[in-house]
Amino acid sequence: MKGVRFNSIHDLPPYLQEQAREQLGQKAKGKRKPRGTGRISQTWKPVGKSEVRDDGSILLVIPLPPRSCSPNASVSWPTVYKAKKRLAQWTLAAIMEACGSDCRRMWKRASVQYSFFCRKGKLIDVDNATASMKAFLDQLQKSGIVENDRGVEMLPVFREECPSNPRVEIVVSAL
Repeated sequence: MKGVRFNSIHDLPPYLQEQAREQLGQKAKGKRKPRGTGRISQTWKPVGKSEVRDDGSILLVIPLPPRSCSPNASVSWPTVYKAKKRLAQWTLAAIMEACGSDCRRMWKRASVQYSFFCRKGKLIDVDNATASMKAFLDQLQKSGIVENDRGVEMLPVFREECPSNPRVEIVVSAL
């Protein structure tokens, strides 16, 4: 190997990496985490009962959006995409739980009110919380509850502490 220069251990052939680590006093790398064990939950976890109320409004209960959905998150675009996709899946599951197969309402205008129930000491900023729910609004349009998400009016946002069951309760009603 005389005369060949490597910039890092990773540039070496695999059979020489262990020897180089021993010489440099570095630990050998362990096994990588299996895929799908990141911060974004991979399965729908019911956190409350979604339902259609007597007045015609829809109550949807979903887990708190992943932090990577926040506009202030400094993560890669693939991570943001996965987080928003997961939020859209949670929204669709809550809509199907509430409405069943009768989810085609096609309201021209609707109002949405968010209630964020956060862990103790983890109250989130209202502006960032509202911005992180954009994937929810897109899914409302895709599932047919509202005709266009431009016709959605945002009502005041509530936030409270609920350490035992962090969640977002969303009330969608026609205007």
